[in-house]
Amino acid sequence: MALVALRQGQGNLDLAGGLLKTIFLAYYLVDEQTLSIHGAVFASGESTLRVLINCAPSDGDWRLDEAQCQPIEAVVNLHDEQLAWLPTYLMEGARRRLTSACDRGNFPNLSL
Repeated sequence: MALVALRQGQGNLDLAGGLLKTIFLAYYLVDEQTLSIHGAVFASGESTLRVLINCAPSDGDWRLDEAQCQPIEAVVNLHDEQLAWLPTYLMEGARRRLTSACDRGNFPNLSL
């Protein structure tokens, strides 16, 4: 729903931030083989959302075009698959890892 809102220009910081967290969680849960194939998709989605979060408050435009949405949608779909088959303890571990990083102000940077 968050991605649909951003496609329609109805986004906000909470929706964009939630999608960014989803990208980080999916990244923490992905296996090395999938990451080696799709690593650029994670980086592109992260970069797109970071730019949006940094620019939208000043220009008021919380819209993403279709090309910008594609990598984010790919990661969201992957994360949906992860939620369907990964054990809960792995998902909880990823959430704790992300929460800890956020609490320290040490957000992941997937573009490195």
